[in-house]
Amino acid sequence: MKFRNFLSLSIVTLFTGLAVQAQDDLSRPATGNVGTPVTSGNVSVSAPTGIKCCGKLLIRKPGSKSNAAPVVLATAVLAGKNAAGIDLTFDMLDPYGRTIDRKLWRVEKYESGDIFFDASKVGRPAAGKKYKLRVRYGTKFMDYSVQ
Repeated sequence: MKFRNFLSLSIVTLFTGLAVQAQDDLSRPATGNVGTPVTSGNVSVSAPTGIKCCGKLLIRKPGSKSNAAPVVLATAVLAGKNAAGIDLTFDMLDPYGRTIDRKLWRVEKYESGDIFFDASKVGRPAAGKKYKLRVRYGTKFMDYSVQ
C-alpha cells in the first residue's frame, strides 16, 4: 500500500513538474533575429518580416548624390487608406511603366517608423518625364510621382 501511494505521488509530481517547466518556457519572451524563426519550448514562432506601414516617406531623388539629404515625399504613407501595420512592398517604375532594376534602388525603415527610399543610383528622367514609386499593400497599390 505504501509503495503504491509513493508511486502515484511520484508520477503526479513528475507530470506537475513537467507542466510547470513547459509553462515557464512559454511565458518567457522569444528572442532571435528579425526574419528567423525562434522557438520557445515546443512552440515555433516566426518573427515579423518586411516593412510595415505607416510613417513618413523620405526619398533621395534619382540622379542625386549618394550623400544628399533625403526629402519628404509623403508625410504619411497610404494616408487615409487604413493600412496601419500592413506589410508593404515597393516597385520603381520608369516613365513608360516598366519596372526599374532592384539593384539601382533600396528601401529602409528607420527606428522612428519613417521609410527611406534611396533612388540616387537611378539616372535623372528626361525633361518632362517622371518616375513612379509604387507602394503595394495587400492586393492594392498607391503610386507616388518622383522627378
